[in-house]
Amino acid sequence: MFTGFSDKDVSKYSKQLKTLGCQLGDDVSNCTFLVTDKIRRTRKFLCALARGVSIVGESWIQACVDAKCFVDAESFILNDQASEERFGVSLKQSIESARLNRGVLRGFRVHVTASVLPVPAEMRDIIECAGGSLLPRIPASVEDGKTFIVTCEKDLKKIKKSLLPGCRSAEFVLASIMAQEIDPDDHKLA
Repeated sequence: MFTGFSDKDVSKYSKQLKTLGCQLGDDVSNCTFLVTDKIRRTRKFLCALARGVSIVGESWIQACVDAKCFVDAESFILNDQASEERFGVSLKQSIESARLNRGVLRGFRVHVTASVLPVPAEMRDIIECAGGSLLPRIPASVEDGKTFIVTCEKDLKKIKKSLLPGCRSAEFVLASIMAQEIDPDDHKLA
């Protein structure tokens, strides 16, 4: 799977990988590699990271082509120091933690309101790849410490006062996946 490349580059890289027997697709829940040029918080990237998928640079493709077989991806984990500093993470450590945790949001229940960005359909994929459960409706209670409402200022006024302590911005989910750790007090909206 690819993210952040032009259609022309994806076509070129796809042909190279297919000659090695690679099956390409866009199903984030089944991919085994994600190829990108930098850390980006796209749906594909966040889902791959949440699942502990190897996130590699283009150099991995060339190494595979040169070897005429798939080479160990761990030697080609994307190196993007600038973005790691910006997000305060180590990609390699986050991937390793995701593999050990088997879902940083495991055991958490999350409802996403309509105006949130990334859009609710993308948030569903991201939350589920991180092991969380998506709630189709606003929960009756958030008192268990494992139930959250991901919302935004626009939707906040529609939420009952008793549920406001469980309200978080989308950044709560995105940052938790990037760092592979949760701070339930981060990114509160109320």
